[in-house]
Amino acid sequence: MDGFRKFKDASKKVKEGAGGADVKAKVDGAKAKDPTADFQGLNSDQAKAIMDKIDTLDAQLKTFKETADKCFKAANEVRSNIFCSGCISATGFTTGASGLTYTFQTTTCNAALEACVPVWSLMFNLQAQMQIAVEVRRANGNTTDKPKGPPKIPRGKSFGDLATLFTACPNGKVEGTCTQENLDTLCANRQAC
Repeated sequence: MDGFRKFKDASKKVKEGAGGADVKAKVDGAKAKDPTADFQGLNSDQAKAIMDKIDTLDAQLKTFKETADKCFKAANEVRSNIFCSGCISATGFTTGASGLTYTFQTTTCNAALEACVPVWSLMFNLQAQMQIAVEVRRANGNTTDKPKGPPKIPRGKSFGDLATLFTACPNGKVEGTCTQENLDTLCANRQAC
């Protein structure tokens, strides 16, 4: 949690670096000024919504602490059941260049999503906030730094994809605007075993 505390202490600077109240205009301006600006698929509305979440870091951390243990247990259960499911049904497994993978079927990880979306949402927001701030500053010539390493998100997904998912499904379950199809965008992908 020490890293989170450091981020929280620097959060005002991060938000200011992304343009503060003008983040939408700054993101659009950065994209216009530098076509290589890498916002990981985020549009300016999504960037603003993500940067606004910096103001609720304490509440997000509280939710994280309350749900992290349930999330890790649910994720471990899904991973443990992959092999049992594959052996029983003899489906879902493929071997390719990246090794053995399992393709989840619809609804197979709904319990894990319900437990984990609040945890993943916080981790996603922190990464996206840094990406937005760095790219706005880089496009304006305030830095030449790039975020270190690729974002830690599911293969084949962008920050824009995840922002759409977390907006539609803030609780990780089918309710309100969240559909099973939304949830399947995370689960129906091939996952390394």
